[in-house]
Amino acid sequence: MKKILIFAVTCLTLFSCNIQKSEGQEKKLIVLSNNYNLIWRSEYAPNSIAIKKQKIIRNNEGSNNESTLTIEANSDGFITSVYGDEYKLLEVDYINAIFKSYDDEDQAQIYQLKLDENNNIIETFNDRNEQASYAKFDDRGRVTNIFDVEGDGDDGDDELNLTHTKELSYFDNNKLAFFSNKFIYISEEHPQEDLFKSYFFYNDQNQLIKSIAKYSLRYSNEKTDDNSPLERLKEACFYSNHNQHGDWTQSYCVNEDNKRISSSSRSLEY
Repeated sequence: MKKILIFAVTCLTLFSCNIQKSEGQEKKLIVLSNNYNLIWRSEYAPNSIAIKKQKIIRNNEGSNNESTLTIEANSDGFITSVYGDEYKLLEVDYINAIFKSYDDEDQAQIYQLKLDENNNIIETFNDRNEQASYAKFDDRGRVTNIFDVEGDGDDGDDELNLTHTKELSYFDNNKLAFFSNKFIYISEEHPQEDLFKSYFFYNDQNQLIKSIAKYSLRYSNEKTDDNSPLERLKEACFYSNHNQHGDWTQSYCVNEDNKRISSSSRSLEY
């Protein structure tokens, strides 16, 4: 009887530990997903464990043009730098809470970060200590909205105000379902709304297998009959050859005419 009791207690302890481990892993994946959604692009986020480095070689059909994207991360899997070919596009310092974005001339725009206890970026400030962006999260800790503070631009002689917002929604298993990127240009001459939408699809193993990107454009004085913007397919991408961690290693994209426009290979280090 004593042996049975000890066995039962041991089973309950192991079961409890496994639940806690699973919850901890899920929370870490949510934070890693947030990191990619906030800094870069969702389709490169880890599926099950942190990625130390990834290299994506993309071939553009027709032009025979090849480009390389390299994403580097720290030991926790958070993005620390992104390169386009040999040019640095951005870098992130989590210890000093600094984000640097580089232009074509390798000049850095520097932002101070406000991080939470999980290293989620919840707010950014420019070099004048003005708020540049902020993010909102749901009760599971998933980023749901990203707001870039309204700024002024210059378009010829006409002053242009720009509002940029992002919205994200998820499936119950925390995989990203939808991502929108909205740009609103406020101008007396040509008020305009650009909206980019991305939809994500997964197989039974919760591995990314497809994404669809759509684009719509609307001028405030040129609407369709049903008062909605004109929308068209921008591209559809398909992901395959998933490795033992569930991350895709091959992909290709087609345009609205179902013509292949690019193909990519993805190498990963863990």
